[in-house]
Amino acid sequence: MYQSEPIIVILKRLNDTYFLPAIQREFVWNQHQITRLFDSIMQNYPIGSFLFWELDMENRDKWDAYYFLMESRQGSTHNRQANLLGVRNPVLVLDGQQRLSALLIGLRGKLILKVKPNLQDENPDAWADHHLYLDLLSGSAGQPDPTSGNRFQFRFFSKDGLKRKTQGHYWFRVGRILDCVLEDELYQLKSAESEAAERQAGKLSPQQRGLIDRNLDLLYRRIWSEAPLAFHLERLQDYDRVLEIFVRANSGGAKLDKADLLLSMVTAKWDQRNAREEIYGLVEHINHGLNRRNDIDKDVVLKCALTLCDLPVAFSAQHFTDANMRLIASRWDRIKQAIEKGFSLANSLGLDRTNLISANALIPVMYYLMKQPKLTVGGSSPFDVDNTKAIHKWLVVAMLTRLFGSQGDNTLKKARTIIQSETPHSPNFPLGAILSEVGITPSRLEDVIVNRVQRLAYGKAGKSRMFLALTLLYEDTDWTKYSQDHIFPQFFFEESRLTAAGIPSSAHSRYKALSASIGNLELLIRAENAAKANQAFDTWMRSRDADFKRLHLIPDDENLYTLKEFDRFVKERERLIKERLRQMFS
Repeated sequence: MYQSEPIIVILKRLNDTYFLPAIQREFVWNQHQITRLFDSIMQNYPIGSFLFWELDMENRDKWDAYYFLMESRQGSTHNRQANLLGVRNPVLVLDGQQRLSALLIGLRGKLILKVKPNLQDENPDAWADHHLYLDLLSGSAGQPDPTSGNRFQFRFFSKDGLKRKTQGHYWFRVGRILDCVLEDELYQLKSAESEAAERQAGKLSPQQRGLIDRNLDLLYRRIWSEAPLAFHLERLQDYDRVLEIFVRANSGGAKLDKADLLLSMVTAKWDQRNAREEIYGLVEHINHGLNRRNDIDKDVVLKCALTLCDLPVAFSAQHFTDANMRLIASRWDRIKQAIEKGFSLANSLGLDRTNLISANALIPVMYYLMKQPKLTVGGSSPFDVDNTKAIHKWLVVAMLTRLFGSQGDNTLKKARTIIQSETPHSPNFPLGAILSEVGITPSRLEDVIVNRVQRLAYGKAGKSRMFLALTLLYEDTDWTKYSQDHIFPQFFFEESRLTAAGIPSSAHSRYKALSASIGNLELLIRAENAAKANQAFDTWMRSRDADFKRLHLIPDDENLYTLKEFDRFVKERERLIKERLRQMFS
């Protein structure tokens, strides 16, 4: 049987009586989804029902609970574990977390969004708090806004952003409606907002005054007095039944993926550890606690856990047995150690969030490291050096040839089988055997890498794969200070410039294709990139010393620095790239 309550009643219960179970995923809604929800509420559209589970006092401490978010930081937000002391009958939200979190953030919280993409994430100046606002002059009869599709215009603004968006709008911070406990306070608010709007935009028309009054009144009634939130309250204390309800309830909306379900099952079945805290803590450590920044999520950790425990590697519900969950729990310390060692090794090889484009390619290395717990990685002995080179070759070829694409699980199983059979007899990473098993002739590894790199094109390969290929050409491994740069600038290849340079029209398409090849790309320090843009190309090239040209594999022949000789320039530079790669991967 369903009950209904006004939004304000449910809102006051969040983080006081209502909490999230450990099996819930994290908040994943974006700005558009939040503003869409508020527009639906204003228009009195149905926003779906909710499913709550009330715990008896004797069961309160059996299940981990988490607070709803009031602040959501773009890309890295985690719910805090809740303290249920003093909460006699806590209620866990099984279905509706995204909508309730959106309401809480919109009315009482904020989004923390990156506003300066050129700054590093660690720089606090890169971020700004954003609160939800309603344009009190929106919502009149007519077509929805063409950008959002909403009738009522809700937006998240920072303080600086709000100052730039005032013309033609009057923005009201939505959370201020919570101050109107009494209707008299609503009337005072209407008068104050109309006066403020006139100070901002000049005298209001009767229609504009009517819109402000109507929208504030509508927002007040939707939050305070009407009852749009319908919910079912489950009181049975059977956890298996509740888990089944949870999975079924989450089959729509922001759908649970298989990794979410696996995390739910691990969390539910671990007795001695809090799996959610362990897994998210490891993700945070790998991404921000090592010498280099990485970019993984819970999916990678869970995939590692399955693989390293010799379980089926595919995310499938049939693999989430109690026995498998207990096995992962019993080996968790070894799993964590192998994951950290694997990423530390990759980072030492210059692979991090900028160019480690397939974390799955690293899982066989972690499996190997787990099988060889006493192995020194990154050491200086002949064995350590050769073994590290073999691992580096594996990672590069696996990513360049997309071994972990659509057949990634199959590749992972083959690599694991080889390591299982080889490690009892040899401490070496079995590069040759793995390559043979996945269809690459070990003796032709250099040719495979060279051919893959030279076939890359800037647009088709995507910036990430091209960036990986370019990093192979440099000894420096601090990629944060570099950006991809077209040696001959892109605007050189406009039709008019090619014609002016005397390039026949029949060769234009070939020149444009070559301009996007690795033969015309380099990694350039950002300051140099900016300086280069302000000079004629041949002048810039002649101003660089011999070390610069050696570093970037630029041909010495200055006659090649003109657009007319561009095809010869690319051909010569590709020869230098080929030599560099063969030196690395011989």
